[in-house]
Amino acid sequence: MPLQRTIEPSGRLWLFAFGYAVGLVILQPLSLMLAPVPVAVYAAQRRMSRAWMFVAVAFFAGQLSLALGMAPLGLPIVLFAMVGFILGWSIRAGQIYRHAVAGTTLALFVILTVMLSLQWDVLEESMSDALVKIEVQIEESDSADVSETALTNLNILKWFLENYRYVLFGNAFGTILVGICFSTTLVYHWLRRYTEIPLTGSFREFRTPDALVWAAITAGLLWLANDRWPGETIQFWSWNLAVSVFVWYWLNGLSLLLYAFAAFKPHPAAALFFVVFLLFLGISFLAVAGLFDTWGNFRKTIDSRAEARKSDDGTA
Repeated sequence: MPLQRTIEPSGRLWLFAFGYAVGLVILQPLSLMLAPVPVAVYAAQRRMSRAWMFVAVAFFAGQLSLALGMAPLGLPIVLFAMVGFILGWSIRAGQIYRHAVAGTTLALFVILTVMLSLQWDVLEESMSDALVKIEVQIEESDSADVSETALTNLNILKWFLENYRYVLFGNAFGTILVGICFSTTLVYHWLRRYTEIPLTGSFREFRTPDALVWAAITAGLLWLANDRWPGETIQFWSWNLAVSVFVWYWLNGLSLLLYAFAAFKPHPAAALFFVVFLLFLGISFLAVAGLFDTWGNFRKTIDSRAEARKSDDGTA
C-alpha cells in the first residue's frame, strides 16, 4: 500500500462533510459531478468507512434537496456518489486516466439505462405533459411580451420533448462522460497533491481509442439509412449514437487544446483570444479536431514543435 499523507485533520472531517452536503444542495446540477469525488478519494486509499460516510452525506443532501422543493436528487445523487467506488478502485488497480474514465462512465450509463427502461412509461407520460405545457406557453407568447431569446429557448425545449426518444440516451451518455472527466480530474489533482499514490495520465492526455472511429462510421451510415428509409428504430440508434460519439470526440478536441496550451505556454491574452475564436467557429470544431486526431496523433506534433521551439529559443 503506497505511503500517504493525511488529507485533512480528523477534527475537520465533519466540517468537510458539512461543506460537501451544502455544496450538493446549492450547486445543482453541478453537484452530480462533484458527488463521486470524496468517495473516490477515500476508496482509492482503502479508507472505506470514510467513503461510505460521504455516500450517507450525499443521501442526506438529496433528501434535503427534495424537502426544499428543489430538484429531486435523492436517488441520482447517491448513485453518482457510489460511482466514486468504481473510480477509486480503478485508480487503486493502477488504471490510466482514460481507462478509469471509460470504465466508470460505462458503469454509470448502464445503471442509468436500466433505471430509464424500468420507468419508461412514467417518463413518456411526464414528457407528454411537459410538451403540452410548452406548447401552451409558445401560443401565449404570441400575445405576451416575450423576448426573442426566451421564445427560442421554448422552441428548443419543444424540439427536445418531441424527439427525446432519439437523443435521450446519447445525451445521458455524453453528460455522464463529461461529468466523470470532471470528477476524475478533481480526484487525480487531490490525490497527486495530498498522497503518494502513483497515478498515470490526465485529462490533457485523454485520447479517444482508435476503434471509436468505427462507431462514428456506423452512426454516419445509420444516419444515411434513416434519411433513405425513415423509421423510428434506425432514427433511435443513429441519433443517440451520433450524439455519444460527438461528445467523446469533442472532449478529445478540448483535451488537445489544453495539451497545446501546456506545451506552448502562450500568453494568457493570446490563449483567451484563441478560445474566443473557437467559440465563433462553434463547438463542432473541437469535435472535428478530436476525430482527425485518430489518424494525426496531434500530441506528437505538438511535442515535436514545442521541442523545436525550445531549441530555437536556446540558440537565439
